[in-house]
Formats: sequence, structure tokens, C-alpha cells
Amino acid sequence: MLINFESPVQPVDACARQAFVEILNLILLSKDVAQLDRLLRKHDIGKEYRRLSGWFKWSYADYSFTLWQRMEFGSEACFRNKVLEVKHVALLCEDRYRHPAVIN
Repeated sequence: MLINFESPVQPVDACARQAFVEILNLILLSKDVAQLDRLLRKHDIGKEYRRLSGWFKWSYADYSFTLWQRMEFGSEACFRNKVLEVKHVALLCEDRYRHPAVIN
């Protein structure tokens, strides 16, 4: 899988770095874009200060999953550069998921 890291996570708070790691783990665990969206939404429910969407804003436009960091928790303003970008096709690559019926 190819993940394009466009800029570093800004050190606004330790929780922002932890949220980024959690989002990255969800990307790596997802089999496709729909599952990634479900995992992000599920993970975002019920957490007050640690909500992922409070620290980051994401988009699925132009066949890419793109992530921006908010300037502070819950802010509408984001840093200028996107943090990372993953093409949807990268989440569907053959090397990402092997059907359980396939035997080597």
C-alpha cells in the first residue's frame, strides 16, 4: 500500500499525535474505503476529548482518502498542508487482502 505523507503532524497536543496513530492504524486495518469510513465513524462515537474528528478532518474526494490536521481540537480551521493521502485503489490492492480460501 502506498501512503503519501505530505506534511508532519503538528505538535499542538499529545492527543493529536495519538489520534493520528489511531487513524493510521485504521487505514492499515481496512480492507476498502467503505470499511475505513465505518471504522472511523465507529471509533469517533462516545469519546469526548479523544474524538478523531476533533483533531483531524478527512475527505474521500477525487478517489483519495485525504487527511488534514485541525489547528486545535474542534476547530474548523486546518493547517494549510494535508497530512497524508491514500488512493482508494491502494486500499483494494491484491497484496492488502488475501481471500481465506487461497492456499499457498
